[in-house]
Amino acid sequence: MRFLRAKRRFGLCLVIGLAIAVKSFAVEPVDEEILLAAITHKFAEFTTWPESVDKQTQLNLCVVGDNPVQQAFASINGAVVEGKTLKLINMSRLTNLEICQILFIDELKPSVFLQVVEQIKDLPVLTMGKGQAFLDGGGMVGFEKKDDKIQMHVDLRPVEKARLKISSLLLKVANVRGGP
Repeated sequence: MRFLRAKRRFGLCLVIGLAIAVKSFAVEPVDEEILLAAITHKFAEFTTWPESVDKQTQLNLCVVGDNPVQQAFASINGAVVEGKTLKLINMSRLTNLEICQILFIDELKPSVFLQVVEQIKDLPVLTMGKGQAFLDGGGMVGFEKKDDKIQMHVDLRPVEKARLKISSLLLKVANVRGGP
């Protein structure tokens, strides 16, 4: 039990360190994708899914994006998150989204994104993507590049609707909206 607590504390320190780095340092385009993959991995560690997902042995990380995004996320394929294996699924088509527990969307036309949000609105899928428009369209966790820095934003309304919980410790290092 102590080992598990120590592991979670270390992970939290890593997330906070990444968040500080995200808010403090300029990022090169290729490095940005790798950093987003690492942060997505850490978000998974500090997110709680409903019991139906919690019983599963793997978390499906579905990624919609171009080749550099897919390659960056391949670096976390097979990582272990709270005893579950993170399985990367490259989504070339936006079908069967119910298999995803995490859905990272690099870029989609607004009309297509709204269709995706409608497809998964009642499912426990953590949605992550880039920009304020992502959050405004119904996304949960958005990353915004501003002055060569990346800022994290979380909208708690869709998170709660999907029956997900994000650790309050993680929320402290993000810009949060829709909360109490």
